[in-house]
Amino acid sequence: MEINNNIQLYWSDICQISYEGYKKELNFFHNMPIKTFEEFIGFMNESKEGIKGLVYLEEAKCTAFVLYNVWEDNGEIYCSVPEWGYGSVGQNREKAICYLFQALASDVVIDRTVNFSVHLYAHDMEIQRLFSYMEFGIQAETGICMLGDTNLNSEGIRELKKEEIISRWKEIWCLLEQLIQHLQKSPIFYLGEEFTEEVYREFFTDSGTRVFVAEEKDEIIGLIEANADNIPLLFSEKQAVNVGEVYVLPQYRGRNVAQTLLNYAKQELFRDNYQYVWVEHGTANPNARYFWNRYFATYKYEMIRRISSK
Repeated sequence: MEINNNIQLYWSDICQISYEGYKKELNFFHNMPIKTFEEFIGFMNESKEGIKGLVYLEEAKCTAFVLYNVWEDNGEIYCSVPEWGYGSVGQNREKAICYLFQALASDVVIDRTVNFSVHLYAHDMEIQRLFSYMEFGIQAETGICMLGDTNLNSEGIRELKKEEIISRWKEIWCLLEQLIQHLQKSPIFYLGEEFTEEVYREFFTDSGTRVFVAEEKDEIIGLIEANADNIPLLFSEKQAVNVGEVYVLPQYRGRNVAQTLLNYAKQELFRDNYQYVWVEHGTANPNARYFWNRYFATYKYEMIRRISSK
C-alpha cells in the first residue's frame, strides 16, 4: 500500500473510479440524465483547477482517491471534498478512504484549525459510516425532484414581478426575519450572521431569482424562491433550478400553504421548460427536513468536522 499525491499521473484512473461512483448513485433515481464517460471526463477536467488530491496505490495501481480544495476565509481555513472527489474500488473501500483522509488531515492540519466538509453520495452508506466513526456529522442534504405537468388550483398563489418585490419589500422581509429567528432557536441554533436584510434584498431582486407568494386579503402569508444555482455534475444550465427559503406565517400553517407554494413554483418552472428542481437544506432543522424530504429524493449529504491540532 502506498499513498501518492501525483493526481495528474493517475488522472485517468481517478476519472474512471469517480464515474463508477456517479453511475452507481444515479441508479437510485429514475429518468435522471446520465453523462457519458467522455462527458464526465470533460466535467472533471473543467473542475480540477485548484484541486489537490491523494491516491491510494495497491501493487502500483490506483484503487482509491480523494480530491479536495483548501482556502482561507476571514482567517479560517476550509477544506472541501466534492461528491465526485472521492472513490474507491475493490474490497477495502473503507480502509483505503480512511487512510487517504488520515494523510489529507496530516497535511492540512498543521498548527491550525481546519473546517472540513465532505460531500458523500446519499446511498454510499459504507463511507458515510466511516466518516461518522471519524467524528464527522451530517450538516446538510441535497435533494432532487423531476418536474411534470400539473393542473394545480393556484388560487391565492402567484409570482411577484421585480417591481413588486421592491415595493412590497417590508412584507417580504417580515417573513424572512421570522425564518431567520426560527433558525436561531432550538434545535438548530444557527446564528446566520450572514443573513442580513441587504444580502436578502440583493438576492431576491437579482435577475436569476424568482419569488412566489401566497396571499390572503392582500397580505403575503407565505413565500418560496427559485434561483439559477445549479449542480453542474447532474444538470445542464437550463435543466434544473434551485428552490428554497420557503416560509409560511405561523397562523396560516396546517392549510398546505407551503405545499401549494412548492407545487405552484414547480408548475411554473416546468412550463418554462425546466426538467428538475433541487434543494439543499440543513438537517438540524426538523421542519425543513420533514417538508423537503416528502417531495425530494436525497442525492448527497454534507458531513462536517472542525479539527484543531492545538
